[in-house]
Amino acid sequence: MHEQELVQDTYDELTDIYGEDRVVLEPFIEGQLSFRPDLAVLDEDLDEFFVVVECSTVISEHREREDLKELRRLMNHSGAPYGALVSESFEYVFKLIPGEDGEQVERELAGFPSDEGQERRILESAEEIQMKFWRLADYFRGKIGRDIESQLYHSLFRKLAAERHNYNLDIDNLSEEDLTEIDELIEQKYPPFQPQRHQHDVELQKQVLNTFYGIDLDKTPPKLAEAFVLLEDQSQRGAPKTTPLWLSKAFLDLSETGEGDVVLDPAAGYGNILREASARGADAHGVEININAVNSAIFLNELFGTNVSYTAGDYLKLSQVDHSLPTEFDQVFIDPPFNLHYEKPDGTPARNGDEKFVLDSLERLKPGGRLTVILPVGKLYKRRSSDFRETLRTEYTIESLIEIDAPIYDHTGISTVILQIANEPSSPSDEISYAIVNSDEDPEQKIPAIIDDIRLGKADTLELRRLEGGSYLPSEIIQMDKTSRKLQQQYDKVEEIQDVAKEIRGGTKKPDQVFEEDSDHRLPYVNIRDIQQETYSEFVDVSDNIVRADETDVLVSATGAKIHIHHPEREIAPSSMWAVVRFRTEEEALVYAHFLDTELARNQLESMQGGATVQHIPIRRLRELLVPEFSEAEIQDKAESIRKRLEKIADLEQEQAQLQDDLEGLFGGE
Repeated sequence: MHEQELVQDTYDELTDIYGEDRVVLEPFIEGQLSFRPDLAVLDEDLDEFFVVVECSTVISEHREREDLKELRRLMNHSGAPYGALVSESFEYVFKLIPGEDGEQVERELAGFPSDEGQERRILESAEEIQMKFWRLADYFRGKIGRDIESQLYHSLFRKLAAERHNYNLDIDNLSEEDLTEIDELIEQKYPPFQPQRHQHDVELQKQVLNTFYGIDLDKTPPKLAEAFVLLEDQSQRGAPKTTPLWLSKAFLDLSETGEGDVVLDPAAGYGNILREASARGADAHGVEININAVNSAIFLNELFGTNVSYTAGDYLKLSQVDHSLPTEFDQVFIDPPFNLHYEKPDGTPARNGDEKFVLDSLERLKPGGRLTVILPVGKLYKRRSSDFRETLRTEYTIESLIEIDAPIYDHTGISTVILQIANEPSSPSDEISYAIVNSDEDPEQKIPAIIDDIRLGKADTLELRRLEGGSYLPSEIIQMDKTSRKLQQQYDKVEEIQDVAKEIRGGTKKPDQVFEEDSDHRLPYVNIRDIQQETYSEFVDVSDNIVRADETDVLVSATGAKIHIHHPEREIAPSSMWAVVRFRTEEEALVYAHFLDTELARNQLESMQGGATVQHIPIRRLRELLVPEFSEAEIQDKAESIRKRLEKIADLEQEQAQLQDDLEGLFGGE
């Protein structure tokens, strides 16, 4: 709808209510020549402004802020007691009242023209909820910390509970005692809610009551209630505290959760997965360590009208026979804190808390039950997670695997993987359904389609035995298969590079002392930029702690998005950004340096890259790179051919430089 159409529709609606004499298009307001409201309604005597109206088809935080700022200014200049912002999906009618510090604040009149709030209405649209959140976030910007959404949920819960249980929250006379009493009521009626008080509690509560004045939260339809969950995304304040709604639904679709299933989420956050499971008929249970998240989840549970049981506490410290939870579950869903550090029973720290979430939860599954989890993709290939992978492969059945190269969460660029694991023994011949979401694809669009294919048996599969002893990444396995086939077509013998090279190791961490000048007892300290600029800028003293590389080595960039290959012409000290592959002879290093620069090798190297923000290739994975194995005679022959071609390239470059000089000489250049 165009804005002119919205203005006309609003004009027609207002004239039906107030008559044509009282409704004016773009009225002139004295002293406000630069800005006129789209519409105004006059009082019954046609002498004064009754309400000024602005229409907008563009809903954004900036546009809403500017429209309301102008409306407030016009109300003050025109004397109109009421203002209204109208869009296609909501009408926001308000009056201005004194705030905490004497400034004017808005009080919505949901039942306008009555301003008593006696006749409550339901919320009209997701856009209306979004707009109200913007108003509150704008008002409290700089006053409230990063956890504004949980404080907002708490204030809304007070409003919901007060109306349900006939407790009067008087906006104009609200006190700390009122909040204490309503919190005690919520704590009694909605366990395990635990009230959390904040510095601006009374002020925020008043503003929430003003903004949602006359709104009946209890009648919010579940589909519309989803807009409240999206408030956290709008807040853009650090890591999310719950699984996105679309991903929650995808998890449940993949597991085919339904009526009567007993379901657990041990890192429940705001409870998105559990509410959706409850809506599908499951008996849903959640554990959450963050009490603000628990309180928020209980409020959203009441808002959605779902039935979810919550336990406030640290799941990793719960006993397997904890009586607050059922003894066995049909389904477990986990979106754990990534790379979580936790404390073992003996008091020693550990960094693989996300793995412990998975392993502890698998023990709570019924035989044949399923666990669905999203994890950092590094869990499928990093050495420190090898025991975790082998436990999943040998003691349980990995049913499906979705590799996601595009970021799921806005706050991090970590690639992730969705695993579905059944609590039943596996066989090496088991087929694992898999799919890959590429970095240029939208996970929110792609993953539901992938899950449909998995459920219908249309997805590609890998035999479980293919995972043994190596990376579990489908993209890497597929790339290695393609490369292996191509190499075997071209060469008699193909091996992993660790079986061909003499040694593979990392470079040298930058020492405390580096020098700008070379000397007999120093080596160039070489970073990738030094190779690109063809000059050395830093030098280090030779010592036993320095990794040294010479003509028998090939350097492979272990860090950075772009793959670099370098064959040194003199002895150097490669930085830790390099992996150093040592061969037995200079000729062998020369040959493999040029092979590693081919498309076959680069495709493998790129598939081995991992990392959230900085791409890198672990040395362990580099050792598995497939290369042809050449005989000594082939090495000598290829090395000689390479040198001849390099000499020819050097001659051509020199000739090109001379020709360029000759061209400049035609015009008098020197």
